[in-house]
Amino acid sequence: MKQRIYIDTSIVGGFFDKEFADVELTSEAENLAIATMKTDEIEKDFDCVKMKNDIQAKIYVEIKDMSSSERVEYFKDGAQAFWSTLKERK
Repeated sequence: MKQRIYIDTSIVGGFFDKEFADVELTSEAENLAIATMKTDEIEKDFDCVKMKNDIQAKIYVEIKDMSSSERVEYFKDGAQAFWSTLKERK
């Protein structure tokens, strides 16, 4: 099986967020972050971490009382809706 590595750009972008100001990176990681984000200050239209946390909280409320099999169906239905949306956009 061929191994694939994916880098989430939000990780690199998140390096510049205030909550990570005290984090020290290796020189290689720091060089990657700086090369990827050549700016001192980023004006954000939205906070992606807040959005992710809000979505996770919403899902938690929806599934907290479900059985394991109900949770599997919940996520299967969500995945099917996602792929259907993508197919419609083609």
